[in-house]
Amino acid sequence: MALVMPILLGLIFGMIEFGYFFYLKHNLQSAAREGARVGSTLNGTDGDAVAKASAFLTAANLPSGSFSISSTTSGDKITVTVQATWGQVGILHLPFIPLADDKLVSGVTVMRKEGP
Repeated sequence: MALVMPILLGLIFGMIEFGYFFYLKHNLQSAAREGARVGSTLNGTDGDAVAKASAFLTAANLPSGSFSISSTTSGDKITVTVQATWGQVGILHLPFIPLADDKLVSGVTVMRKEGP
């Protein structure tokens, strides 16, 4: 039992941490998509895109203050980026799990703006 339990617990905690990583990655990508969708409308601005992405993170029960949200418009495209480091938003921080605290978790969406 003493030999098997650390391996078993490492696998279980690793699955939990990687599962949360993919959950977080999905929510960041969805927040970026929602922000770009609002910002790509005819009268949408970069500020509207950032506000919508922040509201999406709040609705998903993720503290929006932990994330860096940026929106840039160049020509007829809008790019919304939502990102954080794993050290800010991770849950377990186990030393034997390979997700380092400086690992960047991000979601990026590029959409074409509406209009003439």
